[in-house]
Amino acid sequence: MRNDGKHLIAGGFGTRKEVGNEELLAFITRHARSPFIHSFLLTVCTGAALAAKAGVLKGKQATTNKVATRFLSHAAASVRKL
Repeated sequence: MRNDGKHLIAGGFGTRKEVGNEELLAFITRHARSPFIHSFLLTVCTGAALAAKAGVLKGKQATTNKVATRFLSHAAASVRKL
């Protein structure tokens, strides 16, 4: 995978089973720590929970679909919900 500093983590029902996938979480962590000055990590819906569980949202603000707010909270308590 080419790392150009832009990363998108999509959400959906599949994220609930992947939140425990250590290999995927390590992949997210590796690619989110981009060396580029203008790097972006974008998440859609429950993709925020995967990013939170991977630790890349630690201490940052995040939001998700209002139905999935509890899921995001369980993924990582250190994320400040908007």
